[in-house]
Amino acid sequence: MQSVETGYVPEFVGTEPDRAVADEALRVMRATGRFFSASAAIRVSLESLAAYFATRHPERTAETWASELDRILSENTAVFRREEADGRVVFATTPAGRAPEIEV
Repeated sequence: MQSVETGYVPEFVGTEPDRAVADEALRVMRATGRFFSASAAIRVSLESLAAYFATRHPERTAETWASELDRILSENTAVFRREEADGRVVFATTPAGRAPEIEV
C-alpha cells in the first residue's frame, strides 16, 4: 500500500489570503482523491471548485471565485497543474500535494 509522503508540506505563493485559498482548494481536492495512490492525478473542474467556494464563502459569487481560483491556483505551479479540455478548465494535483507530471 502506498502512502502520502510524511513531512512534505506544500509551500504556496501569493498573499496570505491567497495562500489560505490555495490550501483550502488542496484540502478539497485531497478529500476527492483520498483513496488514490500518492502520485495519481486528482482532477477537479474550476467550475466545481468555484461552486464549492461560493457555498462555503458566500461573500463572493461562483463567477468571482472562478476568476480568483484560476489566478491563485495557476500561480502555485508546484502544487497545481492547470489543464484545458473541451473548453473547460480543470486543475490537477496529487494526494502528496504536488502538481502531477505531464502525461505524454
